[in-house]
Amino acid sequence: METTKIYRQASHRLQQHPEVLALAAGYRSDVMLCVRKGMGLKWQYFVTSSAGTGDSHESNRNAAFVREFSGVVSLFQEKVEALIALNDEINAAVRELLVCPYAQDTFSVILDRIQALIDRLNLDNYANLEQWVGELDARLEQALTMRLSRAIHVWVTEFDRAPPAVGDESDTADALLAGGSSRKHLRGQAAASLSAKDGDADEVRPQIRTLVHELRIRNQVMYLDPPLENARASWIQQLHAWLAAICQQRRPQAARYEVVANADADDLEYDNLVLEYDPGHRVAGGSRSLVSSSYKDLLSRLPSNSLFEAYGSIEARTAQAASYVAIWLQYQALWDLQSDYVLQFLGDDLTRWQAMLLEIKRARSTFDNSETVKYIGAHCVVDYEQVQAKVNAKYDNWQREILNRFGSRLGSAMRDACQAIASARHELEAHSAESSTTSEVVTFITFVQELKRKCPAWQRDVEDVFR
Repeated sequence: METTKIYRQASHRLQQHPEVLALAAGYRSDVMLCVRKGMGLKWQYFVTSSAGTGDSHESNRNAAFVREFSGVVSLFQEKVEALIALNDEINAAVRELLVCPYAQDTFSVILDRIQALIDRLNLDNYANLEQWVGELDARLEQALTMRLSRAIHVWVTEFDRAPPAVGDESDTADALLAGGSSRKHLRGQAAASLSAKDGDADEVRPQIRTLVHELRIRNQVMYLDPPLENARASWIQQLHAWLAAICQQRRPQAARYEVVANADADDLEYDNLVLEYDPGHRVAGGSRSLVSSSYKDLLSRLPSNSLFEAYGSIEARTAQAASYVAIWLQYQALWDLQSDYVLQFLGDDLTRWQAMLLEIKRARSTFDNSETVKYIGAHCVVDYEQVQAKVNAKYDNWQREILNRFGSRLGSAMRDACQAIASARHELEAHSAESSTTSEVVTFITFVQELKRKCPAWQRDVEDVFR
């Protein structure tokens, strides 16, 4: 009676945890088989044997069955209690995955703990373990997908963070550029972002390196060192490293010890196994197989195209930097242009000359300032200190030359206009509207009409060009 009571209590405990019923099916089957064996015994011999009568052989069989049944039920109870305890530990580890700090080592520790618990289940010969581990893996995928989605959002938020304020930007730039006297050392400097907690989920902000790109001039050729493609590649690499904290984790395996035990040590070493997601690839060993897999496929299950948002932010920042660098690279024309071509392009149109001078004046704002760096977002710096003085000097030469040429052309145009106006005035004063002949009147009227046609041009030159 005591044994059956223990069995009922263990079964009731098991019913309260339906997710592990399949695992205890083997030990429960052993109890049922023992009960089936006991149904064939004649229990009256067992009763009479207690009174000192009856068949001793049958009595011994009954006693052996009672001992066997007691042992099977005790083992069943022990395994049920151990199974429930292990399941509680696994559930706690799964919940911990949702709130633990976002770090590859942290996830590895938790998943290794889960794998160790699964290994204990395997060594204790629980039934249906492979199916149960598959269901557990689905729960892990759901938890890790949520963490991965949040991690991408945190990375994009940090990557799109606004650059430092004007005062802070100068200080940060000085800190970046003060690492050494050589430009080679400058390129090696990487300013790490602040590592801080983010929200109530203990999310760690990614450490995105601040990349410094230097504008240089060599052999009268302006270029960016390193090119912006390096920044794009670095950002993508850092994003992949950030996602690898989850994507490179090993999936739980139901029977890894069986594989390692049956495989040749020279052919398979689990501790050094590089797990890549490949549903069709299996490492053979003994009667079972080990699927080498990771959580890379979670990237295809992310909601709302969050991965595309991350790549879009990288492409947008690269395009923004390329647009700014292109403004500087336009000044390569200062070394490539010939003065004859510029003079031929401007011609004799003084308004075009004026527009050119105004454009030259406005374009100086790019390099004619006290700053030596430009922040593109918070993680990209364009250093133009080396080219700033050279572009400024070359620009001054071109501006002086164009201004001198414009001055001489403007002086010639003013003299020609003054001479034309003075000549027209003298000729007009020489005519009289009270002439006695018709031909003189016609000549006077024709001259006046011609002056009316010329006056708007003279007025435009005086008001818009000569003033």
